[in-house]
This record gives sequence, C-alpha cells and structure tokens, in this order.
Amino acid sequence: MSGRRVRIAPFAPEHAPALQRLAADPRIAATTRLPDPYPPDGAARFIAEATAARAEGTAHAFAVLAEGTLVGSCGLKEVQGGEAELGYWIGVPYWGRGYATEAARLVALFAFETLGLRRLHAHTLVRNPSSGRVLEKVGFRAVGEAANPFAEWSPEDRIRRYVLERPASR
Repeated sequence: MSGRRVRIAPFAPEHAPALQRLAADPRIAATTRLPDPYPPDGAARFIAEATAARAEGTAHAFAVLAEGTLVGSCGLKEVQGGEAELGYWIGVPYWGRGYATEAARLVALFAFETLGLRRLHAHTLVRNPSSGRVLEKVGFRAVGEAANPFAEWSPEDRIRRYVLERPASR
C-alpha cells in the first residue's frame, strides 16, 4: 500500500540490515519497547517472528519505505476480536518528515479495509507528545492516561491511551 510519499510492505529478510541500523539507535528504545542495546541479531529475529505472526493472523508488521529506503516500522499486534493495537517508530535520521503519520494512516486503512477490524488501540508515553500528534492526525482520540505498565520505561512514566473506530460506511 502506498500514500503520497510512503509505502508499507511486509517485512522481508532484505530489510534486516537497514532495520538493524535504525533500531540500534538508543533514541528509538527511549520511547518504544525495543530493547537497548538492540541485539546483533534483533532485526533478523524480528522479521522471522513477524513473518510467522502474519501467517497466523495475529500481527502485521510493515516496513515503512520512503523512496525505496526503509525509514521505520509500523504495524498491528494482538489482532483478535475485531481489534488490534497499532504501533510505529521511525528511524532518527527520518524524524520530523511526516513518515509516521503517513504509515499509521496506511496501516489503519489496511486494518479496516483489508482485515475488517472495527477498532484500533494505541498508546504513547506522555513525555513523547510528537507520537501523540501522529495518532491525532490519523484520527485517533485520547481516552485517558495510566501508570506505565512496561518494564522498558521508568515507573514514573505515564502512558496515554488512544482509540480509533472504523469509519461508518458511506
């Protein structure tokens, strides 16, 4: 699927070197659930797991490509009961170009039009307002804040939860 400047494609082994380089930046781990340090085989392992999850229908991870260059990752996990969680990250050299918004919009379209899901969930760290703006531009609405349940971040961190419902048919 493609948008104006971005296209999404299922992850494939050829994406591993670029994914490994981008995911290894500790600034990515600071606001995502990626491990820091990122393991040397992290990208290859992630792609293998993503391929298996896609085959099972439980998750759909996409390479975010801008002009043929891998710039990040966007996808759905915990696909079940007509719902899924949307997540994304863009590599540091590509921040501030709108790629996350375009990719999230494409993945939401895939969720609703291809998978027939009725609702998407997402969460961001409150201290990462840029990520919240991405979701809001796609149409997500904030539905509350909660204590951080994830070991990757500080216990003092708070998360903001978002929801996007499938648009009514026209």
